[in-house]
Amino acid sequence: MQPDALDLFGTPEPPAERRRLSAGPLSAVLEAGQLRDLRWHGTEVLRGIAYLLRDASWGTLPVALSDLRLHEDADGFSVHYVAQADSPAGRLSYRARIEGRADGTLAFEATATAGTDFLTNRTGFVVLHGDDVAGQPLRVGHGDGGSEETTFPRRISPDQPAIDIVSLAHEPAPGVTAEVRFDGGIWEMEDQRNWSDASFKTYVRPLAWPRPYMIPAGTEEVQRVTLRLTGRPSATAAASATVPAGRTTVPPLHLRLAEDRPIPDRLPRPGLARGLILRMRVDRPDAARLAAAAALAGREGMSLAVEAIFPQRHPETEAAACLTAMEGHPVTELLVAAARDLVTHPSGTLPEDEVPLDPTLAALRRGFGGRIGAGVPAFFPEFNRNPPPPADFAFFGVTPLVHAADDVSVMETLRVLPAIMDSAAALVPGVGLWPGPLALAPTVNPYGPGLTPTDGTTRTCLAERDPRHRALFGAAHLVGALAGTLPWAEALAPLHATGPTGLCDEDGAPLPLAFIQAEVAAAEGARLRPAPTEPGLAGLAWERDGTHTVLLANTSAEPVEIARPEGIATAARLAPGPRGWEPFNLPASGLLVPAYATLRLTGDAQPA
Repeated sequence: MQPDALDLFGTPEPPAERRRLSAGPLSAVLEAGQLRDLRWHGTEVLRGIAYLLRDASWGTLPVALSDLRLHEDADGFSVHYVAQADSPAGRLSYRARIEGRADGTLAFEATATAGTDFLTNRTGFVVLHGDDVAGQPLRVGHGDGGSEETTFPRRISPDQPAIDIVSLAHEPAPGVTAEVRFDGGIWEMEDQRNWSDASFKTYVRPLAWPRPYMIPAGTEEVQRVTLRLTGRPSATAAASATVPAGRTTVPPLHLRLAEDRPIPDRLPRPGLARGLILRMRVDRPDAARLAAAAALAGREGMSLAVEAIFPQRHPETEAAACLTAMEGHPVTELLVAAARDLVTHPSGTLPEDEVPLDPTLAALRRGFGGRIGAGVPAFFPEFNRNPPPPADFAFFGVTPLVHAADDVSVMETLRVLPAIMDSAAALVPGVGLWPGPLALAPTVNPYGPGLTPTDGTTRTCLAERDPRHRALFGAAHLVGALAGTLPWAEALAPLHATGPTGLCDEDGAPLPLAFIQAEVAAAEGARLRPAPTEPGLAGLAWERDGTHTVLLANTSAEPVEIARPEGIATAARLAPGPRGWEPFNLPASGLLVPAYATLRLTGDAQPA
């Protein structure tokens, strides 16, 4: 039986409808009123153009489209529609007009009208250049009429690569020039790879301006983005640079204990991780919770690490309180972070009356005999903007749901993870990396008052839960997240034991991704091998005791066919729900991986 929408996505809500529009050599995908995958003679020139409404927590507000009119012929295409947002932030509508022509021009204009006072962090266009332009030349036109020649950053930039923008020009492929002009505001660019988005984003309204801000009722604002394309590709665009892997064996996995959930009596199955990680607020340690975590670790035969969050005002006193709280418990690793990094702040800054982590680390080393790591309790942008001091290892989390929540954008984030690992390693040279959590839904929101409440059935940015986590989509995403981080990591903590980013459902039954976690945890120490690489696939491969194992996940909505890997003799497919691995028919030659499916392939080890 083929998986249904609930099996694939954990919700009956269908993915957004997509339609490709073409005008001669110019094409773009229309999805929910926005443009994606803009191409010229088959070459991607922009990843997307979208008009977005962001609330005070940086959540993207849903809009209802009406009066949609499309026209398409050989010379051009046009799209007109009206979008309406009714939310606690207020009511705002905009009229959109898109015009694309075969001569290589495209214009997207939006006229917004506030029906009531409308509170927002940003309302307007964003233009996305794909992450594969990293390191390539860029010409920036400025408001004073001048321009500068620069490059898209290769390593992930913590701050804006360009400000005061009126135009951007680059070469998507040899022989092709793409120029984007921006009207109706002040524009700047950020490196969205910080949040694992596969793009550089140019947006209206500088981040340095106050936010949230009010658009008064009755206000009308007009913005326009114009794309001009010239030339024809004379050669294939150069492939983006790959990041060389630093590991030769599968590293250990750890499992986090959700901060807002009781410590479970048992885990849903044995062998899910080497150790547990408990978050502890040093200014309010919970002795009973720490004792329960230590007891769980003992029952499961796991190590116990503590992620200690420090106020960072009185290092000696706070370090002593942390050591006292851990007394009598078998804590093997200590992950040290500052509470200030639960809220994002500018690069190189320190809140008033707070101190760096260095004296805290020094005080802890005098009283703790295990390994000590330093990092952030939030995500890579906070790590990138204010890197931790040297320690035994470094840690940070990643979430794909900050800027976009559609299926395509979420899976695109996987391609950025090696660049995140590379940039992190450059910030703390010689220090092992412990990335995690890596789940779909975030557990904190450093960018606003809190996570967006949902009923768990919608695809929502910065939501407290995501339905896809409990479905085959979530398992495929986990394979991709591990494939994008594991070869560069000393250890990983991708998931929580329970809760919205946990291994089991509300009744304690294992989710599909629990079987991925168990498979990789059991492979600790095995020799890593190359996995098949095709667009739309993510894979991990290893060898142990003469057996070659491949985990292969389709991260796209379409089946992907590959040649049958050499030496593979048996295959299993991850089933929906708690059923785990089921036999999968292995053809003699080509191997068709269904949409969002994960396969486990095994066979005899092959010569290196």
